[in-house]
Amino acid sequence: FTGVPTIGMRLITLLSRVSVGFSKTVLEFDNVFLEVSQQQSQVKAIVRVEVLGQPVELNVFTKLRLPTSHDPNGVLLIESFDKLVLMGVEIPTPDSWKSSREL
Repeated sequence: FTGVPTIGMRLITLLSRVSVGFSKTVLEFDNVFLEVSQQQSQVKAIVRVEVLGQPVELNVFTKLRLPTSHDPNGVLLIESFDKLVLMGVEIPTPDSWKSSREL
């Protein structure tokens, strides 16, 4: 991977580092992956884990859009946090998470 990592990729990296500190009986990752949809305008980071033997799924949604004008510095996309969903329930998040960043 080259370039600026997406929010989903940063989440996956963080979780893989954190998981090292737990035994597999407490926390075990089943599957972690990114899914791009809606004509490449939405990214969904899917994290499937078992916590104390119970399956848990966390989804982090971000939106992608093109910059409004040509950027000579090489900005290809703008990524914005959209929502966080745990086991099918949207989790309230602070407004500060709604910021955008350049990729």
